[in-house]
Amino acid sequence: MNPGIDLPPHDAVQAALVRCGVGIDAAELHGLVTGYIAAGASLDGDDWLARLHVDADNVMARADTTLDALRGSSATMLADQDMGFALLQPADDAPLGERIAALFAWCRGFLAGFSLAPNRPALSDDAQEAFADLANIAGFVVDDDDQDEQALMEIAEFARVAVLLIHGDALISRRDSGRLH
Repeated sequence: MNPGIDLPPHDAVQAALVRCGVGIDAAELHGLVTGYIAAGASLDGDDWLARLHVDADNVMARADTTLDALRGSSATMLADQDMGFALLQPADDAPLGERIAALFAWCRGFLAGFSLAPNRPALSDDAQEAFADLANIAGFVVDDDDQDEQALMEIAEFARVAVLLIHGDALISRRDSGRLH
């Protein structure tokens, strides 16, 4: 990861969501933000949560620096030439089941955010396959007996690379269609 580009900690984002009356998980919100931006849409302005169809106490959300930091660092990380993008996940010492659920929620958020973006770009076959793979991950159901730390790390890395592929493909598609924003 590029030094100087950091996501706020998962716990801090979760606390901000509670303060602002937002009823979704921190990982899912980061997925929404990332998907929307990856599709080429902007989250500039005070109404960014509304564009993601997230209900919040607007006064609290506008004043919350943690949520604003999440939005800003997400855009910066996606644009990072060193591929420093990371998924917002609970800390490594959080229970494995919680981290697995957060990864699946992150993927659901990404898919929703990408789908909400206006003027979504056409994706190549490879990017469409990556998108479908993220949909499969979002739909996983894991019972307690199947929880595996190594598998979680591999799936999280796969999701991270898939997002970078989709974002890069979307950039190329927008550039080729003359709609680069």
